[in-house]
Amino acid sequence: MIVEKDGFKFFQGDVDQTDCILINDDNITSVSNYILAHKIRGIMLMGRYSRDDINFIEEFPWLETIIIQTTNYLKDITVLNRLPHLQSLWGDFCLNCKLENSSIKYIGGDWSKNGFISDKCINLQYISITKCKDFPLFFTQLINLPNLNHLSIIKGTLVKDCTFIKPMRKLEYLDLSYLIKLESLNGIEVLAPTLRYLDLDTGSKIYDHSHLKTLKKLEVLRITHKGIIKSLDFIQEMPMLKELVVVGPKLEDNNLSYCNHIPTLRIWR
Repeated sequence: MIVEKDGFKFFQGDVDQTDCILINDDNITSVSNYILAHKIRGIMLMGRYSRDDINFIEEFPWLETIIIQTTNYLKDITVLNRLPHLQSLWGDFCLNCKLENSSIKYIGGDWSKNGFISDKCINLQYISITKCKDFPLFFTQLINLPNLNHLSIIKGTLVKDCTFIKPMRKLEYLDLSYLIKLESLNGIEVLAPTLRYLDLDTGSKIYDHSHLKTLKKLEVLRITHKGIIKSLDFIQEMPMLKELVVVGPKLEDNNLSYCNHIPTLRIWR
């Protein structure tokens, strides 16, 4: 939601998020003065920002949240590593630099082949990426993040199974969405020691979901599927499961009795 204050526009997120003042080519000077005077902790760069870097924000070392939206000219964002209090980085942009800021906790955006998350990001807890084209490379970076808890992957088109996934020390939440070529969940078992929440929205090509039975600690499973699922019999071998949501698919064996022990069950077909 956009609100106005003192003649400036702010993007207002959820209750626990920092309000971000909007910046474009027309108001950089006036907004910068306002940020300095009021110690504003969040900024949002809009589509009419045409510089190729954001180095001016180094004047504001107290910044905690940065949102970057449709800035097609932006090439250099290395200044992000020089903000000692930066916690959140969001938006429609490509992470095209080596990110090594130890204070950052949350990242969401497009993934560039030139992007790199350093093991110096020791406090990083949440990543949501879109359009990743090199999953093996991406996951070799994630395995060195000691506190990564939540991972969302959206619109990856090149993978057919989950063998690109690597074990991670604290990962509890995984969201795989719009991986339209995914045919098998083989490889997901490496997350069995930690995974508690799994959200699968993967098109129609996965027929056999039996690999999920290896996820013994899973508590919530949500499957959105446009095709045919062989069976939900694997549910019997998931003792910690408390919630199952299945949206869309046809069940080949048409047997829901495997789910009778689950406290919260929602099936829409």
